[in-house]
Amino acid sequence: MTPHTEAFSLPAAVTSIPTHPDPTLDETLSAEQLEEKYDPQAKDGEWGEHPIYRIKEWRGDVESKKTLLGYWPWVVAQFELKGEGAEGKAEKRAEKRADAEEKEVQQLEAEDPGNQGA
Repeated sequence: MTPHTEAFSLPAAVTSIPTHPDPTLDETLSAEQLEEKYDPQAKDGEWGEHPIYRIKEWRGDVESKKTLLGYWPWVVAQFELKGEGAEGKAEKRAEKRADAEEKEVQQLEAEDPGNQGA
């Protein structure tokens, strides 16, 4: 028997290194860490910018007096607001589910009052 000698190669997706930072984990970073991550991408003396929370949005919030925060602290605050919104939505879904279950129990009890708890 001869040993298998075909070359093994990895797909390009496995061996390639991303050339841009991944914004999916940015909610765990501080303002300073975000600045370190994105400022090196800035060109021609411009500021670095987060790919989701843009400088244009921040400037609008500053002009309308919705924030006094600098850009990177504002980005952190946007992540925090997004997280609070997701928690609130989950709580509302749980409340709706509990209300629906309670209504179902009441309906079943009304349909068969002699079979409660059995």
